Amino acid sequence: MKIVRIFENLFAFQYEKEALNEYDKLFELWSDVGYLEQFARDNIDDIPDKLFFDENLNAKVSRFIEYILYQVDQLDDTLIRLIEHGDLDHFFSPLHNQEYRIVELSLQKGKLSFLRIYAIRIEKNIYVITGGAIKLTQKMQDRPHTSKQLDILKSCRSYLQENEVYDSENFFELITP
Repeated sequence: MKIVRIFENLFAFQYEKEALNEYDKLFELWSDVGYLEQFARDNIDDIPDKLFFDENLNAKVSRFIEYILYQVDQLDDTLIRLIEHGDLDHFFSPLHNQEYRIVELSLQKGKLSFLRIYAIRIEKNIYVITGGAIKLTQKMQDRPHTSKQLDILKSCRSYLQENEVYDSENFFELITP
């Protein structure tokens, strides 16, 4: 497991035996029409009818794919704009809505519609991405693909804690060879 810099204050985990870091992997996956079609078909019952209602299954899947592809472009533009303005704290928020104060190595989510990027907050405007998902249900525990992301978030936080990362100084010591 290693951590790579994406932008000045945005980092991502790159897991062993993975060719891409989690940031690049998410955008590649979410731009893959074949993946999105299979995801839509596998999760068809979770896709909200009020947004994608159609008696024709193929039409519903096609509209869902178009919507996600549009959201991916919007997400990319949003992140770049926020990074340029040093404002990542406006994108990420605590994973658990009942978390009202900033905690050490806080589990975070950044979201746009159904797309979620999961990260750990190191300090103000410094985040390390652990993964992401297309989230169609209320709770992460409701589906295996989002539940897995919750486990990964916790595992990555443990990794940082085991390496005595509690602030940006310790974080930069860890990632600098």
